[in-house]
Amino acid sequence: MIKRLVCLWILLLFSSGSGASEFDSTYVSVTMVGSGDDVILVNGLASSPEVWAETVDQLQSSYRVHLFSIKGFAGTQAAPSTPDYYLEALRDEVLGYIQHAQLDSPVIIGHSMGGLVSLMVGSASPDAISKIIVVDALPFYSLLFNAEATSAQVAPFAFGLEKLLLAMSAAQYEAHVRKAAGIMVKSSERIETIVHWANTTDRAVNAQLVREVMTYDGRALLDRVSALSRSYMPMTQACR
Repeated sequence: MIKRLVCLWILLLFSSGSGASEFDSTYVSVTMVGSGDDVILVNGLASSPEVWAETVDQLQSSYRVHLFSIKGFAGTQAAPSTPDYYLEALRDEVLGYIQHAQLDSPVIIGHSMGGLVSLMVGSASPDAISKIIVVDALPFYSLLFNAEATSAQVAPFAFGLEKLLLAMSAAQYEAHVRKAAGIMVKSSERIETIVHWANTTDRAVNAQLVREVMTYDGRALLDRVSALSRSYMPMTQACR
């Protein structure tokens, strides 16, 4: 696992291509690997594009893969400013990149929060992409906890959780992340990777996005998305 992540990191450092390295973005950076039809990968909360290591292994011989890295996640420098609506800002960054790099109907694959962002991209500009693949993602995450939930009902808890995450000590925060990772991830080695990514993620960026993901009800988006492929298969082995 570690060897594969190192190999992907080397590819990310030395890969190049028209558009990606020149994209002037506030909230994301983009790296390209491989060649062929275009595929965009967007990762989830507090994680690195390295989570796609095995996916990239499989795709790069046949596709040009565009890996989005959210600034402030997993050891990267956070953006100098904070948008009022981070999810919408990320949606606009993806759309801006597609236009900037002149991508012709790319496929977009998003995991967790990245899946929600992908749905937002597809609903805002249905003709810009050919297919959306969402992995472990819902248009309204809070339905996992309450099938009758509404954004208004969830908002007080979500704002409270945001404040709690910001107030935690480093030890408390790591314990919180480790407990969550232990529920979702089988491999102890990969739990450590996820904990490391979370510990090196800008806390304020992540906490705001946690709150937004909990309160964002994107079910109405589905009627405007014509390229959706729902996926309930396990995420790439990097997080299993």
